[in-house]
Amino acid sequence: MSVRTLFIQRSLSWLVIITSFFVLGACFALPVEEPVLPPPTVQAFQPSEHVTMTLTRGNLYRYRNLNISIVPAVEVTLNFQVPDIYIQAIHVSVGDEVQAGDIVAELDREAFVRALYHAQREETAAQINIAHINQQQPLTALEAAIRGEAIDDNWYNDEAIALRTELAARQLTTQHIQAEDERRVLRSPINGTVTHAMAFREGDTSTVEVRAVTIADETQSILSVSGRETQYLIPGDIHIVTVNGEPLEAVVIDPEEWGIQASEDQAFLTPYGDETVYFPARTFATLQLMLEEVRDVISIPFTALHVVDDWSFVYVMEDGIRVIRDVETGMEGNIGVEIVRGLSEGEIITLD
Repeated sequence: MSVRTLFIQRSLSWLVIITSFFVLGACFALPVEEPVLPPPTVQAFQPSEHVTMTLTRGNLYRYRNLNISIVPAVEVTLNFQVPDIYIQAIHVSVGDEVQAGDIVAELDREAFVRALYHAQREETAAQINIAHINQQQPLTALEAAIRGEAIDDNWYNDEAIALRTELAARQLTTQHIQAEDERRVLRSPINGTVTHAMAFREGDTSTVEVRAVTIADETQSILSVSGRETQYLIPGDIHIVTVNGEPLEAVVIDPEEWGIQASEDQAFLTPYGDETVYFPARTFATLQLMLEEVRDVISIPFTALHVVDDWSFVYVMEDGIRVIRDVETGMEGNIGVEIVRGLSEGEIITLD
């Protein structure tokens, strides 16, 4: 084989190799076919269901329900008038019935009892001396007349004046001791029931600021309300209260006229037209205090109002579609808010 023939064969071999390389490379560079996506599904529009209400006009209220306590119309608290004296006895307990004038508590009175006994004896002696000289004067005048002597009443007058002066002094002493002794006892000023009786131990002394006994006339009751809202309860105004589930007219009373000590945030009422009503124990009462009222307005529940910063709006149904509507609000009541501008009677709004 000639050299030329060998060269041609080797050249053809290299050409086959190079051609195969390019063919294989081109096969690897072909694009990959993507999968075919399913066609889109078209569904009919399904309107969502909303909770709605039709707007009407009416009245809107803002009120507070206040709890009422049933308290006795007449209640007195007794304090000792003399400080730093040993407490002798508290004669009553809670629940005891007392009569006006009964001694319910007392301090140590031993020294005053002895002093009063001696003062009363001296007063009695002075009264006896006056009676004696009054009896002696006519006898002395009769003896002088029998003897034919002139009647001299100077001795009688001088003695009588001295004895009356002594009696007056004795009486003043007795009255002073009695007054001081009375300051060491506490007497009930009314017929009533003991609602408080202080506890004490032997050796305890009196304190003026501490209440010893409280007595209440529980045959007559009044209604007590506490809280800052009592500023709206004006004496003479009539309110509806609910007592054990039943409505009752009650009138606000002036505590000073009733002799009741009341704080700034406390008010009292009594059933209108009947000031002697009695409420039994465990009576539950409330007062619905009207603070503000608007009449013949459009109002909506709080859940229907949407507020973003200073923007207030509601959702209104128009041709079955829910749209946004700007509104201007007014008074906020207990169950809703007044709409001043933006809505009309008969329109339908959504509550969700």
